[in-house]
This record gives sequence, C-alpha cells and structure tokens, in this order.
Amino acid sequence: FLLMANTIIVQLFYRTYTKRNYSECRFRLVKDKTLYIKLLKYSGWEMFGSMATVSQGQGINIILNLFFGPIVNAARAIVIQIETAVMQLINNFLIAVRPQVIKNCAEGNFVEMYRLSFYASKFSFILMLAMIIPLCFDIDFVLNIWLGDEVPQYTNVFAVLVLISCMFSSIHRASLMPYHAIGRIKTGNIVGGSLMIASLPISYILFKFGMPPYWAFIVIIFTNTAQQFITWIIIHGYVHFSYKQLIMDVYIPCFFILIISVIPSLIIMQTPLVGWQRFLVLLMATEVILLMATCFIGLKNDERKRIIEFIKNRILHDGIKNS
Repeated sequence: FLLMANTIIVQLFYRTYTKRNYSECRFRLVKDKTLYIKLLKYSGWEMFGSMATVSQGQGINIILNLFFGPIVNAARAIVIQIETAVMQLINNFLIAVRPQVIKNCAEGNFVEMYRLSFYASKFSFILMLAMIIPLCFDIDFVLNIWLGDEVPQYTNVFAVLVLISCMFSSIHRASLMPYHAIGRIKTGNIVGGSLMIASLPISYILFKFGMPPYWAFIVIIFTNTAQQFITWIIIHGYVHFSYKQLIMDVYIPCFFILIISVIPSLIIMQTPLVGWQRFLVLLMATEVILLMATCFIGLKNDERKRIIEFIKNRILHDGIKNS
C-alpha cells in the first residue's frame, strides 16, 4: 500500500508541476486514431522488452530453485539487492543526459545525439568501476559486515558475477537512449528480448548437465553483452554513426581504464592487510587510480582543458565571493 501511495504521490507531483510551469502540458481528449495506434504499437513492443527483463530475472530464480533449492535462491535474493542499489546510480546519471539526447534527435542533430550517447556510455562505465572494483575484490568482507557469519552459499560468487554484468549493462543502458529517441523499437526489442529469454533454456540445459548454479549468471553476462552489440548495430541501421568513433570513444578508453584500475587492487589483495584496513586502502587506491586514468585516458585534450578551466573559474568565483 505504501509503495502504491508513493507512486501516486510522485505522479500527482509531476502533473501539478508541469501544469503550473508548462502551458503545453494539458489534458484533453484526442480523436486521432492513428496516434492511438502509434502509441499502442510503441508501448506494446516496449512491454515485450520489459517482460523479457522480468522473465530473465524471475525465470532464473525458478530454475535455480528447481535444481538447487531455496538456499541458493536466498543468495540470489541478496544479490538482487546489490544489483538494484548499484544500477540506481547509473540510472540517476543517465536521467541528466537523456533529455538532451532526445532533444537533439528531434532536431535532427544526430552527430550531437551520438556524441552525448557515447559520452554517457563511457562515464557510466567509469562510475560503475568506482563502485564495483572494491566490492568485487573484497566481497567476502562486505558480505560479512552486512550479513554477519551466516552468508548463504554462493552469495560471493553470485555477487561478483552480477557486478560484472552491471559493468557491461552500464554501457548498454546508455546505448538505449538514442534507440528510444529514434523511436523504432520493434526489431531491437524482439531481438534483445529473445536473447534475454534465451538465457533461461540455456541455463536449464547447463544445469541438466550438472553445472554449478553460478553458470546462470555467466550465461546472462554473455546474452546481455551480445544484446548490447546488437543494439548498436540496429541503431546504426536507422541513423548511421561511425563504428570507429564508437570504439575509439567508448570501448578502447573503457578497456584501458579497467585494466589500469584493477592492477592496484590485485597488489593490495596480496598484502597482509585485512578487514577495514584493507577495504579502505582498496577503496582509496581504486578511486585515486581511476580518477587519474579517467583524466589522462578517458578524456580528450579539449575535454580535459574545459574541465580544468571550469574548476579554475569556480575556485576564482568562490574566492571572490568569500572575500
């Protein structure tokens, strides 16, 4: 009841705010049947994609329960909470970029639309790294702090695999912005949704052959990553962009930043540090190295200069204001 009330209050707030601040936001009955058909087609294919996402998540729970029982499902439930918390940050980050992507698409400025989308993909990945690297390398310590000594079996492996899946999903979430802005979602949702649903029978077959439960998450990583690349191909078919630019602006910087950021964590895990000492050192080292790698690899020269200039102006402005 409280969740429903929360949703209703938020919707009422949005409705009141837009009605007061935007004259074009008014309710009226529309008799244009073609508009209804267009909206129903869009929402229908979007519903298929959403159902595929739900089917993958809940279907894996059912299959894990069939083969391994409720204890493994308890580990899965814990991991879902971690996944939800981690992905919330990326969703909040993309909220700030999505309106500009849609605006540029509506104006036919596809160069800027893709530039923003690539930019969002890269920095979504970097933001994800800032969270998941310390968690992945010291997951047992984090789970013990959170759950005490009674951590369900496979929870640590599930958590690491889900965090890796979130790392790749961060780029995919950003790629969906131009996809939805263009509005032609039928093919992408059919192909992408089918790939997500395909993880269920593949996992079932693997478990029939005696594979351990964490293979379900490995399958999800592969199917969802394949969906990511197919999404880019489908978008390219609608409005062309440079594959070379995508690789150079997104995937190559992300790859090198990942490698550079992981190395200090590997070294720290070999030291005699334990508990909070190791986790805090791991956290600080990761953030410092990630910041440096982002500055020198993730940013182009002009982007780096603009950021430095912005920081200087802010410091100067705050200094004058305080004086």
